[in-house]
Amino acid sequence: MTLEMEQEKDIRKNHLLGLKMLLRHLVKLCEMKIKVWANIIGWCATSMSAIFLIPQIYLTFKKKDALSLSLFMLGCIFFSSILWTIYGIHFKNLPLSVNNISIFILNILLIGLKIYYTIAYKNIF
Repeated sequence: MTLEMEQEKDIRKNHLLGLKMLLRHLVKLCEMKIKVWANIIGWCATSMSAIFLIPQIYLTFKKKDALSLSLFMLGCIFFSSILWTIYGIHFKNLPLSVNNISIFILNILLIGLKIYYTIAYKNIF
């Protein structure tokens, strides 16, 4: 093999290495953009789903009646929010953890209203 052929071979190798490095950087850039969008979507979902119990709490407090609330549903929300919080903490997913901690707190408030108004209802009748 001549010197020119070896130099040409080295040039091709360098070009391939440059292309590989460029592709790696592009993949990393795409992964970063996906992570940013995933976080934005996660925080939007957190803010939307964290407020789904607020209208029910408001109505229960306003009407001073919790008889129509299902204790089974409240229990399911209670335990699922605990499990989802543990899952979010384990995988270091902050939006998921914050979402389920807020749902847990709102659900505790709703369970408290259910217990309070059920006891108050029984004392009236």
